[in-house]
Amino acid sequence: MVSKRIAQETFDAAVRENIEEFAMGPEEAVKEAVEQFESQGVDLSNIVKTAPKVSADGSQEPTHDILQMLSDLQESVASSRPQEVSAYLTRFCDQCKQDKACR
Repeated sequence: MVSKRIAQETFDAAVRENIEEFAMGPEEAVKEAVEQFESQGVDLSNIVKTAPKVSADGSQEPTHDILQMLSDLQESVASSRPQEVSAYLTRFCDQCKQDKACR
C-alpha cells in the first residue's frame, strides 16, 4: 500500500490555519495538524513538525530554522564570505542531525 505524502508547505499552511482560524497556540496547532493528516493516512516522516517562526517584523512568510540556515548559507556563498560559510555549514549540519525531516 502506498502512503500519501504532503509538502512541508501544506503542513505549515494547516498549522497556520489552526492558529489563525481556531485561535490555537503553536503546539496545539501542530498537534492537531499531525492528527488530521495521520487520520487521512498521510506519511509525515518527511515533515518538520514544529510551528514555523515568524520574522520579527512579521512581514515575511514564516520559516523553519533549517530553511533559514540554508538561506543564510547560500547568501554567504554567493557573497564570497568564507568565514560565514564555515559557521553556517556547521550550524546547518547540526540542524540536519536533529531529525530526519530536517534533511
